[in-house]
Amino acid sequence: MTMGIMFVEGTSGTLRLDGYGRLFIKPHGSEEREHAYAWTNAGYGGDCALGQIKHIVSHFVDGVPVFNSGRAYLRNFEIEEAAYRSNAEKCLVEV
Repeated sequence: MTMGIMFVEGTSGTLRLDGYGRLFIKPHGSEEREHAYAWTNAGYGGDCALGQIKHIVSHFVDGVPVFNSGRAYLRNFEIEEAAYRSNAEKCLVEV
């Protein structure tokens, strides 16, 4: 199980990820349907935490380049702040 659910609303419809990792598509004016995709239900969160830890260790031990830098991750904070501002101001906030 994941730690919650996610909704992504767009101009053509809505995507929903449920607590079991299932993905659903609901085009506007149509019924929701499950979108099948391949994933592995192994370990916590499909072993994403384990994979991230192994990646970080290989960076420090073997010099493997990291997937994302702290500087690149700052963009996520910018997007998060825009989402909260959009909700507070009830309007679209460009990022």
